[in-house]
Amino acid sequence: MGYHKKEIKPGVVGQTSKVLEELQEFEDAMEQHNRIMAAVELSDVYGALEALAESSGYSMHDLMIMSNATKSAFLDGTRKSKSVIPEVTVTLNHEVPDTPEQKTPLFEVTAVNKMSYPRINYKMISDAVLFYRNHGFHETTVPWIVTTETLKKTLPTDKRAFTVDDNACLVGSAEQSFIELMVNDHLYNSKKYVAVTPCFRDDDIDEIHQKYFMKVELFCFFDKGMGSSEKNAYDTVKLMYNCAFKFFSEEAQKYSNSSELTFVHVDPRQCDIMLNGIEIGSYGTREINDEYIVAYGTGLAEPRFSLALMNQKRESTK
Repeated sequence: MGYHKKEIKPGVVGQTSKVLEELQEFEDAMEQHNRIMAAVELSDVYGALEALAESSGYSMHDLMIMSNATKSAFLDGTRKSKSVIPEVTVTLNHEVPDTPEQKTPLFEVTAVNKMSYPRINYKMISDAVLFYRNHGFHETTVPWIVTTETLKKTLPTDKRAFTVDDNACLVGSAEQSFIELMVNDHLYNSKKYVAVTPCFRDDDIDEIHQKYFMKVELFCFFDKGMGSSEKNAYDTVKLMYNCAFKFFSEEAQKYSNSSELTFVHVDPRQCDIMLNGIEIGSYGTREINDEYIVAYGTGLAEPRFSLALMNQKRESTK
């Protein structure tokens, strides 16, 4: 069987059987946890699909035009997602524990009724990561679970945590993930990072707030013991803000010519970017343990940004 563990029937180039063959080989590579092989097979899926399109009298450009039309229909609300999941009520049993000895049971999830969950645009998340990499940010993998001590450094006082163990919580954003790595000496001073994580929040569910979502986070820290200052962090935040504003502007222009991105000054250490009245990114600095000054920013939050685009398009068509 060669590289593959399953017996896969060969297909014919230019026919659907070849697309199915390559998809099965991709699935087999993923089941083997072989990312390199999976990438090769995924490129073969593209080639097989291209051959099928050409044999049917189409080009990949034709398919891209239709794909973009479908995406636009979902964004402006013309077409609704068919994916429906149970709405849940999440019961947070307690505050963040003050000591590791305090027992922290798992949060309780209870199904309530049916609801359509906003679609997360994973393609845009991938595009965002590539954009920030091309602007000097180093992509890295970060933990989704951190200690309660780390979580409490950025957790608002009126919010509670999603606990998973005696001294561990799901992250509210990758900033907490980065801080966990920073205090354990797993990051480099003044290096700019980008990462993607789910975010778990103690928020009331409404049109733009969910219990969890996906976020591209920008992060950089400066060790005060190495001569770094608040200005270093401030200059980095300005860079993060300018990069994010450029990315958001370019994405917004794809869906509407009336981009309404605005700057909001929250306090001396924080500013936000708004799109059509919806906050789509926050940028600022904070001190950690009197040792570090961190700069943080939103690279992209989904599905919030897509919802803001949807609102923008609705406004532009009124």
